[in-house]
Order: sequence, then structure tokens, then C-alpha cells
Amino acid sequence: MIQILMSPGSCSTGVNILLEELYSLFEVHILKLPKEEHLRDKFKATNPTCTVPVPILEVGGEFTDFMSIA
Repeated sequence: MIQILMSPGSCSTGVNILLEELYSLFEVHILKLPKEEHLRDKFKATNPTCTVPVPILEVGGEFTDFMSIA
């Protein structure tokens, strides 16, 4: 199952809509940008640029910018 790390209202919303159209199942993990959850070490280990969205693929690996995702 694909997972996506996102924050509502950011450009993550477009990727969320894209995934809803293409995949029947995916898991959403919400990051609260005002609480700076994207700056925590756990998230930095996944995405050193500290940006959202970050889809995590079943086969491993992540994409970390909107253009390469879409």
C-alpha cells in the first residue's frame, strides 16, 4: 500500500487527489506544519528537505517534490 506524508492546505492536496483517482487504497499521515512536525528528526530521515508531500512506495523509495510525483 502506498503511504503519503502530507499537510492539508499545502500542495499535498493535489497529490492526495491524484492518488484518490489512481489508487483504491493508500494511507495518509498528516503532518502539522504550524507545529513544525516536518522539522523533526524522524521526518528529516525520510525527507532531508523537510517538504511535503512525500509518497512512500510499496517497493521502497520516496518522491519528495510535487513535480516528480505528478
